[in-house]
Amino acid sequence: MTRLNDPRVLRLGGWLAIAGTILSVVVNALHPHQDIGTDPFMVEVHEAGGMWIPLHYGISVAVVLDLFAMLAIGKTLRGIDRPDIVRYANGTAVVSAAVMLVLMGIDGFSTKHIADFYVAAQGAEKTAAYPVAYLILLLLLALLGLWYALFFGVAMPLYSIAMLRSTFYPRWLGLLGLTAGIGGLITGSLTYLLGSSFLVTTLMFLLFSSLGFLWLLLAGVRQLKVASEEAKVPETAEGALR
Repeated sequence: MTRLNDPRVLRLGGWLAIAGTILSVVVNALHPHQDIGTDPFMVEVHEAGGMWIPLHYGISVAVVLDLFAMLAIGKTLRGIDRPDIVRYANGTAVVSAAVMLVLMGIDGFSTKHIADFYVAAQGAEKTAAYPVAYLILLLLLALLGLWYALFFGVAMPLYSIAMLRSTFYPRWLGLLGLTAGIGGLITGSLTYLLGSSFLVTTLMFLLFSSLGFLWLLLAGVRQLKVASEEAKVPETAEGALR
């Protein structure tokens, strides 16, 4: 019997998806959402103290786990009638991860040191530092919107469309990914085009990212389930021959 998917690969992909989802939810819950102005944002980063940089390192690890989990999903979708969809999804997932890692480098490291300087500055120094702080905030929002649109709004729907063409995943999971993806594309685009607001960068962000990570988690669970079933196939076949 020829297997389309190696149970070991499925287990790895499944656990990557579960670990990435859990870590992503935890670190994003701890991270403040940037729907505030320059001054309060700089103060917030400064007051985060020694936790700010490790928190963003954790987000970076989560991004890498999520990327490999997405690529593992792509491997389970081999054999569909449109393999180019999976290639586009894989490529977009890689680009989105690169964008997020750049964002984490700026937000997690550079922003912390700028915020510490900004809060401590007085008079002319603070006036001179304000444009830099404002520019950093705009850059963070632009990268955040771009990442959100690419990861949730492009890569996830492409994988979901491929899921709908595959028998590996249930149809409802593909529809869940499409729903999260459409909302993610709107959220990311609004963030990139209009900047931060409570509605977009807090409410919509949390809603559609929650749906997206639920999709990723359930895809991982599905891989583990199939891996368990596939692992029993040789034993079943051997038992039938006895």
